[in-house]
Amino acid sequence: YVRGDDSVLCAIYEMTDSRAASGIFSNGLSPQKTRLPIGDGAARAGFQLTFWQDRYYVVVETFSTGPEADRLLETFARVISANIGRETSERLQATRNT
Repeated sequence: YVRGDDSVLCAIYEMTDSRAASGIFSNGLSPQKTRLPIGDGAARAGFQLTFWQDRYYVVVETFSTGPEADRLLETFARVISANIGRETSERLQATRNT
């Protein structure tokens, strides 16, 4: 996303399962990161916000500065989270077996 001086880059990784997504997220945690109530776990530091939800690990980055950058990161993360939704393990297994 680019608009004027604001830009946002999103990377969405589909992992094998929620444990893998949680593991990748947890590996990147540090005390300097602010925890946020997005997805199943989210953290923000500097120009990056990461979260995991279901079997997805998501990275949202901006190179913009100021309070608008904070709002952009959280807005994009919340929209992605809402669109990921949730799947039950039974439905996932049925999909994989077809």
